[in-house]
Amino acid sequence: MAADTRDDFKAVFETSLQSILPRFGLTKLKNEQEKALFYLLSGKDVFVNLPTGFGKSLIYQLSPLVAEELSKRHYYPNGNIRSGIVLVISPLVSLIKDQVKGLQQRGIKASFIGAGQEEANFKEIVNGEMNIVYSSPEAMLANDRWREMICSQVYQNNVVAVAVDEAHCITHW
Repeated sequence: MAADTRDDFKAVFETSLQSILPRFGLTKLKNEQEKALFYLLSGKDVFVNLPTGFGKSLIYQLSPLVAEELSKRHYYPNGNIRSGIVLVISPLVSLIKDQVKGLQQRGIKASFIGAGQEEANFKEIVNGEMNIVYSSPEAMLANDRWREMICSQVYQNNVVAVAVDEAHCITHW
């Protein structure tokens, strides 16, 4: 990115971020969170290693919504997206369910792949209507339909990030 383009992107990023933060009850992010989100949405690979309770999950939870705002303003580096999607792989099913519930209470379109999935919800996930889709590694890898889904055009065009959360709990890859 050229310097002036990067400066333009930074300004639009900050405006987009500020429009989304109130949905999470926030007015600003910690410097490390904002920097990681900025680089992620700039198209960079990002590895975040911060202490427990720092707010790492917020980075990937904000990313599809901020990406949609950037796309509306024609500043999303990877082209226009219809609906930003983040796939979150986590081995902790109880944490997944808690995070989905919390996001839904904030009006964020979130769901999970796994046992107990309702058919109507399954269709929304496959059609790319969820901003955040959680899955355990086993649920994502053990089922052909989920692998086909992430290879679909909807997911190829709209996935903003794949986040691996709680990776220290995964004993075998």
